[in-house]
Amino acid sequence: MEGRENGNDRAEKADMEVDVAIAGGGLAGLSLAVGLHHRGIDAYVFEKAPHLRMDSATGVSLAPNAMRALEGVKPGLSKQFEVIAMWTAVYHVVRYEDGSETRQLMPGEYSMAGWRFCQQVLANNVDNSKVLCNHRFLSYKTVQGGVEAQFLVKGENGEESDCIKVVRAKLLVGADGLWSRVRHIMVGDRPRYLNYLNWNALVYTPNGKVFNYNKGEVNMIHSRDERVVAYMSDIGRGYCLWLLRCLDTDGKLEKDFEERFSAGLDKRVSKQRALDMLKQMKGWDDLRAAIEATDHNLIYERRSMDRLPLDKWTDEGGHVLLIGDAAHGMYSGAGMGARTAFEDSDQLTVELEKAFKTSNIEKGIQDALHRFEFQRITRVCKIQRFASDMTEQECFQSEEARRLVAEQKAERFNEFTKWTCQYPFNMQGDVNSTWCKP
Repeated sequence: MEGRENGNDRAEKADMEVDVAIAGGGLAGLSLAVGLHHRGIDAYVFEKAPHLRMDSATGVSLAPNAMRALEGVKPGLSKQFEVIAMWTAVYHVVRYEDGSETRQLMPGEYSMAGWRFCQQVLANNVDNSKVLCNHRFLSYKTVQGGVEAQFLVKGENGEESDCIKVVRAKLLVGADGLWSRVRHIMVGDRPRYLNYLNWNALVYTPNGKVFNYNKGEVNMIHSRDERVVAYMSDIGRGYCLWLLRCLDTDGKLEKDFEERFSAGLDKRVSKQRALDMLKQMKGWDDLRAAIEATDHNLIYERRSMDRLPLDKWTDEGGHVLLIGDAAHGMYSGAGMGARTAFEDSDQLTVELEKAFKTSNIEKGIQDALHRFEFQRITRVCKIQRFASDMTEQECFQSEEARRLVAEQKAERFNEFTKWTCQYPFNMQGDVNSTWCKP
């Protein structure tokens, strides 16, 4: 693939040598770095942005599997996440053409937090001297004993330069998100468009100062025909998250988005486009009011995309590994993206700690990655398939999901939730379930 050279090529003179080079400073990359630093492993995070990103206008589900994984990454870390978490009641709302709706409280309790607050907690726990921003990953090649990665180093203000930094590492971890450059070089594929365009914002609105919302609630709303999906969620700390997702089966929304994206998205236009989606729809006054009250600079417009499951997350030489969205980006409706990223970091730190204690570290790392893939891939592929089924589009659903009636879908969803929350137990499936067996 482009940017990769196989075999034990002659090493260049490296600008720096590290144990683990992590490409990407999001939730996956930072949580991995926190765990490795806690275990005394020399890991560096290389982030292409001028600073660690602190907002994505999204929320994170902090279910039991996420909290156990975070505690495994570093003892006490889950307690820090509890401080920022908001316990919520989740309502499933169906809205009809005449403006009426049905509203059902979903079983169980749910813990949510703003993505920005999760990112800040991780940033506070990482060794900041080992987080290098303005480093855009370019390519890698395998060399004797590891891998050499090349990064384009930008100036302090983000301006382009011709400075290439060569980093030699025993392991390169691609935690560089859905549009992973590491994965593009290793696998050669691209994210898959899921026929949805999203608009969302995280708004500080204490006591309904900007717009009214129901405190302590997550409202999962969709039109009866599933063409419009929305969230109105209390995220805590005075913030509310709203999201609008519109079906785009003919690709017109994506085409319009790409044309505006290539010219530089005007957020004023993004806001108006979101309002236009609701113009002819009855019963959506709450979301319409939230969008109207939101400063256009806070609004993000994106495509819903995922990654096809892989049966291998490592390269041929065993010196490069994918984690998080780079390995298994999935439809966000399942609420599993951050949770599986934290699981990745937990399992990988455990395995790498063993590897760096062996007399032959190179072999120890390769053995660790084999164990990691065995523990993770079967589980995560199941989760990815379930997330695809939740798009409610036959072109992305499994045959099994297409045959289910509403009652079976609800039963399957409840079993899936119960199984995923059992982590780190029953990793491959739950023998006592109907839909999530190993």
